[in-house]
Amino acid sequence: MSLRELSPHLIAKIEKVIDQEYRAMGMLAEIADEIRDPTLRAIVFGIIGDENGHVHFFRSLLSQATNSSTRHCCRKCGNLRNNFIVNRYCRTY
Repeated sequence: MSLRELSPHLIAKIEKVIDQEYRAMGMLAEIADEIRDPTLRAIVFGIIGDENGHVHFFRSLLSQATNSSTRHCCRKCGNLRNNFIVNRYCRTY
């Protein structure tokens, strides 16, 4: 199966995974904001980086499969975002 043959159902699942990854990053950022220990804070930020890597992978996969832009719209606030850092302070999730 080539990337261009992904079913609409599978594409929808991948889009849902991307949304969940963004939600997880938002919650992790909130947790990191409340942690004072620099070591634990760094670990949480490392996990956020891992989640961001997952988003990048799945957005790249969708982009190749659908020839669409990799810009992703926040369903809650409507802001377009190219990566997590741009929308880190979106508290709509």
